[in-house]
Amino acid sequence: MEAPFHCVLLLSGLFPLSDDVDDGQSLAGSEAAASISRARLATPFTEAGKNKMTEARINECHRAVVKFVVKGLHPFATVDASAFREMIKTLNPKYNAPNRDSLTNHLIPAWCGVEKSNLITELKHVKHAAITADGWTSFSQDHYLTVTLHYVREGQSKDKVLQTRAVYKAQTGIAVAEEIEGILEEFGVKEKVVAATMDNAANINVAVKTLNIFKFPCFAHTLNLGAQKLYNCNTVSNWAARIRSVIVWMKRKATTPQ
Repeated sequence: MEAPFHCVLLLSGLFPLSDDVDDGQSLAGSEAAASISRARLATPFTEAGKNKMTEARINECHRAVVKFVVKGLHPFATVDASAFREMIKTLNPKYNAPNRDSLTNHLIPAWCGVEKSNLITELKHVKHAAITADGWTSFSQDHYLTVTLHYVREGQSKDKVLQTRAVYKAQTGIAVAEEIEGILEEFGVKEKVVAATMDNAANINVAVKTLNIFKFPCFAHTLNLGAQKLYNCNTVSNWAARIRSVIVWMKRKATTPQ
């Protein structure tokens, strides 16, 4: 009964077979035992663990994907495209890119929360600021209001889009003022805004007066209104029609096969 036990102790490298074994044989036995021990430890689970990424590295890759989608204004469905996922696997076979659901409901909201918190902290040091705001309609006829803040920080002019908010009620002057005021309060800058650049619509004029801030009319909108009135002049309208006809003819000529 002693021999098997003695062999187990030998293979585990705890001590040599006997006191008569020389140093070379003892060293060889130890190396063999260590090799067997490593082989025993190399299970499918340990091998799988070698291919895993650290949590910090996964989060770093997630942030890179979110930044790619957000900064590039790519559709959220991009991350589900087979070509995109194939590219990610080619760049890093260990990384599993997030799907659209994870991107929409977890990663982007989390990143947005961090960026919003950082911006609110930065705006605490701003004394005065101005805003630009405009309402617009998407292709699906959804209505939105976007407010952008402009300020100077450490000698540099900065522009931050505070929010693009969906609006569901009639955009009267009072309603627009309440929506803008709510956004400014959310970022803690309501009392710091001293001026606004907005278009010349009647409801916008009422909103600015309600907010009690100075208004700079949008130059582009003012120019557009002037151009529209100019087109009402018969002479200008006739010349514009002729020029338009020439341009259309030139475009058709350029695309006609020779």
